[in-house]
Amino acid sequence: MAGRDPVTGRNRQLSKTVRGSKTQARQRLNALVAEAQSGRYDGTSATFEQLANKWLDLVEDDLSPTTLRGYRNKLKVRIFPAIGDRPVNKITTDDLDQLYRGLVNQIGLSPTTVRQINAIIRRAFRQAVILGWIATNPAVNVTPPRMTKPNHLGTTHSPRAWDHLVPIRADRT
Repeated sequence: MAGRDPVTGRNRQLSKTVRGSKTQARQRLNALVAEAQSGRYDGTSATFEQLANKWLDLVEDDLSPTTLRGYRNKLKVRIFPAIGDRPVNKITTDDLDQLYRGLVNQIGLSPTTVRQINAIIRRAFRQAVILGWIATNPAVNVTPPRMTKPNHLGTTHSPRAWDHLVPIRADRT
C-alpha cells in the first residue's frame, strides 16, 4: 500500500508489470516497496480542477470580489477545459508551455492574459506542493509568452508635440 490519498481518503496501491524471471520480479517488488516507504509516491490522484477549487476556497477571503470573479472566470473558460480533468501529478512544465502557446497562437489571447492564467495555475500548484500532493511546482519553469512593447512609430518628437504635456505636469506639482 502507498498510503492514503489526501483528497479521497482511500488507500492507494502501486503495481508494476515485470516481464522476466521470478527473481527479477522480486527485485522490482523490493525496489517498489522501498520507493513507497521513502515517500516518493506521496501525493494524490486529484485533478487540477479539484486542486484549483481547494486553493480558491483557501484564498477567497484574501481576494477582492473582482479578483476572485476574474480567477473563477479564467479557470472555467480557459484552464479547466484544457487541464481540469488531468491528475495534478501528471501535468508537466511542457504541458503548460503547450497550453500557453495554444492560447496565444490558436485562441488569440494576449500575452498579458496568458501571463495572468499562468499566475493562477502557478499559485494553485504552489498550494499542491504545500499540501504534499506533488513534490515540485511544474508552473515555476514555464516560458509564458513575451510581453510586446507598445509601438511608438507614430510618436513625434518635435518641440510642439511636448507643449501639451507641460501644463499637465505643472498642474500635478
